[in-house]
Amino acid sequence: LLAPLFEGAKAHFVEAVRSINQAHLIMLRETQIISKTDAASIATALTEIDENLDVSSLQYTGEFEDYFFFVESELKKRLGADLAGALHTARSRNDMDHTVFKLVLTKKLDNFLDYLHLLASSLIETAKREKTTLIVAYTHGQPAQPSTFGHYLGAAIEVLLRDIERLHTARAALQKCPMGAAAITTSGFPIDRQRIAELLGFSAPLQNSYSCIAAVDYVTGLYSAMKLLF
Repeated sequence: LLAPLFEGAKAHFVEAVRSINQAHLIMLRETQIISKTDAASIATALTEIDENLDVSSLQYTGEFEDYFFFVESELKKRLGADLAGALHTARSRNDMDHTVFKLVLTKKLDNFLDYLHLLASSLIETAKREKTTLIVAYTHGQPAQPSTFGHYLGAAIEVLLRDIERLHTARAALQKCPMGAAAITTSGFPIDRQRIAELLGFSAPLQNSYSCIAAVDYVTGLYSAMKLLF
């Protein structure tokens, strides 16, 4: 049952999980929640895991739900349970998962927007070139008035630009970082949510911790904006 989820996480989430581990470790050290020595040991172990692991070779066996638990197991082998567990201080799979989703969606959306901007530029150039090319404009299935192909393309361009604007609005919702919410109500440790947001490339932390781990409007908003394109 979980095998498809394992394959999906392996294909899409590994880079994001690695980034979160690194950023969280830096934040834990800078806030002195963990010692310099412990932070160095964890950093070395994470590097070894990343360098020695062939992610594509991982297979779902039921032992690990996804890449996160695999890394956790490898850290325990190298560092022992206590030190390995220090990396998970002041965080939860709840805030991590939503952060992973936002990082992955942002990257995929940025690639998609690049293509849309290229499409818009190409259409604009074509519309300029065809601004005097005569066509027959139809209404209710009947020829109605003379127009130009450039005029026709201009209408399509305006719709496309509105689609792009909606996607940029959806992207803004992806730029608030859930990290620091922990399971639901944040943590008693003196974490720096702004710092980890910066390290991960977010614009700011998402303020309400319950919203961080429960709200999915950043997914539905993006889906709605993309659905209008197709």
